[in-house]
Amino acid sequence: MDQVNSGQGWAEGGPNVEEMDLNQAKVEIRQIERDPRFSGNADMEYWSRQTMLRRRDALYRRAAALDSNFAKADPAEAIGQLGIIDELRKSGITPELLKQKREELDKQIEDEAFEEEKRTALMMLRGEWGGDFEKNLKIAQEAFAVLPEETQIRLEELGLANHPEFVKILLRGGQMVEEYLKQAEAQTR
Repeated sequence: MDQVNSGQGWAEGGPNVEEMDLNQAKVEIRQIERDPRFSGNADMEYWSRQTMLRRRDALYRRAAALDSNFAKADPAEAIGQLGIIDELRKSGITPELLKQKREELDKQIEDEAFEEEKRTALMMLRGEWGGDFEKNLKIAQEAFAVLPEETQIRLEELGLANHPEFVKILLRGGQMVEEYLKQAEAQTR
């Protein structure tokens, strides 16, 4: 019979998670995460480790159910709530450093997504424009370059600067300017 269903708890005979209060859940989370077997620094059978991980996850769910702030907490704050912050500080890791690293990772992910969108847009335009791709792209880039800097920044922030339809609009605008300049030059001769 499953220990959870029997009401005896599970994972090394601990008490039933559903009967714990918030402090009990936090204390046990702290105990599990400080256990050398949890971090993989000690030998432990695969299934025993899985049981320990499931119990830890159940404890986190219980703590979140009892305290909505626990579930919504910033990871750095959650670590502080669990008392792990002292352990991290001993290793030279501060909440500020954790937050900075998370922001750096978010920025890297955002930059990679932006580059992927840009590549996809260029591939689409290359297929549509064929042999005129390089010429058309240059005209669109020149048209973009004459926009006010604030407008360029805002278009990039919105993800429109590399959108294929917007690039086509820039191309049409650039072509119109080129045509106007050609006509003006022809009239002055």
